[in-house]
Amino acid sequence: MKLLSLLSLFLLISLHRAAAATRFEFRDGEKVVFLGDSFIECEQYEGWIELAATTQFPESNVTFRNLGWSADTPAGDSRNGLSVLQAGREPAGEGWNQLLKQLTEYKPDVIVLGYGTAASLPGGSDPETFRTNLTRLLDEAPKATGKETRFLILGTMPRADGNRLAMEAILSETAAKRSVPFVSMDELAKVPSHFQNPIHLSPDGYKAAARLIERSLGWEQKPWDKGEQSEIMRQHIIRKNEWFFHRSRPANMAYIFGFRKGEQGRNAGEIPQFDALVEEEETAIAKMRDLSTGTIVPLKETRTESAFAAKTPQDHPKFTVADGFEVTLWAENPLFHKPTQMNFDPQGRLWVTS
Repeated sequence: MKLLSLLSLFLLISLHRAAAATRFEFRDGEKVVFLGDSFIECEQYEGWIELAATTQFPESNVTFRNLGWSADTPAGDSRNGLSVLQAGREPAGEGWNQLLKQLTEYKPDVIVLGYGTAASLPGGSDPETFRTNLTRLLDEAPKATGKETRFLILGTMPRADGNRLAMEAILSETAAKRSVPFVSMDELAKVPSHFQNPIHLSPDGYKAAARLIERSLGWEQKPWDKGEQSEIMRQHIIRKNEWFFHRSRPANMAYIFGFRKGEQGRNAGEIPQFDALVEEEETAIAKMRDLSTGTIVPLKETRTESAFAAKTPQDHPKFTVADGFEVTLWAENPLFHKPTQMNFDPQGRLWVTS
């Protein structure tokens, strides 16, 4: 019976992968959100998957937002960082509430799901809990967005250990039952250079994943990985993702919106100012997404370091020390980036927060 069940499961997965070759299109005006664990979060720093999707539909005004979060599960377990409640004392389900809040705010028409890898690792989710949370997310997301949200489900990282195969089967089975496109990432394992470790893709891995998604969804293969126009557009995508990251995921919610918001200059008003920067990059991307035009919108120079951060040699202080002791310089600016606190632990080790 177990053998029969396994054969039935693999047959279901194979049939669904064959069906996934049916063309999946993003429609004009749609808002697309990437949602998942570190597989999705790290894509924002590479931009290859978004570049492939952007250039595939140059006539359609489609926008993309990355809401990935490392180590996340379909229950939003990693998203307590968005809470204004005291860290470590959030009520049960706070991460899930924050996930729904994000979907309510950004109202995507399409959600590209990339969950399962983090959940499969020790300390993640057992398979049935993962299935339950995935089903809840697929059911509740359209209610949060207020739209008939469509889904595209991406598979797990093929070199991960733990319950990876069980999670992969759940994703594929769920997609098949709901007639949702599913793209397995298993093919990426054939080339070791696609991975920087068992669970994280390398830059080449993200490029290969974009090609794999392109083929699996029946998209035309386009030269988005060649030429100056493509590379500059990818850099615009990466910069847009950077601005949106700061917009959607401020570094310290307690200081900006929570109980400590009055301590650092009331910075909450600055967060919406990232919207204009995001729109500026999207305007540039829209002008370049048709690769046949040869259009290039140069990147604007931005200064991300303080004008006062240049290293200025300082006189080293003089110490009076007891016999048998000496004081030596171990590290100074810029080896420490903006150090803020330091303290010794019981073992005599010095810890520096920067």
